Amino acid sequence: PPNFFMKFIEEDKKDLIRDESFIKPRKIIIEMKKEFSARNDLQRSIIDFLSGEGSYSEIVDKPRRALFVDTGEGKTFLTINDISKVGLATVILCPDNRAVKTWREEITKFTNVEDKEIITICGSDTLENLAYSKNLGKIYLLSLKTITSMVDNGRDNIIVDFFVNNGIGYKVSDETHMMLKAFFNVEMLIQTKKTTYLTATDSRR
Repeated sequence: PPNFFMKFIEEDKKDLIRDESFIKPRKIIIEMKKEFSARNDLQRSIIDFLSGEGSYSEIVDKPRRALFVDTGEGKTFLTINDISKVGLATVILCPDNRAVKTWREEITKFTNVEDKEIITICGSDTLENLAYSKNLGKIYLLSLKTITSMVDNGRDNIIVDFFVNNGIGYKVSDETHMMLKAFFNVEMLIQTKKTTYLTATDSRR
């Protein structure tokens, strides 16, 4: 993150030690509703892939996953299931208001998370308020337009503070083929314990 880089420059260190302490992930409890489960072998395989289980056990400690599957295969359900397994405060990066609405509906449909525990962030003022608020949610739906606006106006430190102060341990990049600048900005500013990239249009990835 920028503050770690500046500290490195100012102290004129000769050896750069990887610092992963700047975000202490906040644990949350999310339970999937019992009536929802994987509907076919593909979904069961994807669940293993996302969590690093079964035949994917060699990637269990890898911090990033990319899930490129066709529309209708259940990317949203499968990702929500993984969020429940990881059990860390989560940010879902949304390209538009339609995606925000869909994620909110699907999270409340598939899990025991209450609507008030899902926080929507659209606009710089909302992000800044939440960066220093003690009102902690379980899942944040963050508009990518807000990210771009903050960076373009030189306020990227607030993005970092939001992730750090809210203990975000998992970030999901929805429709990764869209708004690449915003996704890039988040990747350069923040490292979370786990990241999953989603798209059904992988030709543009």
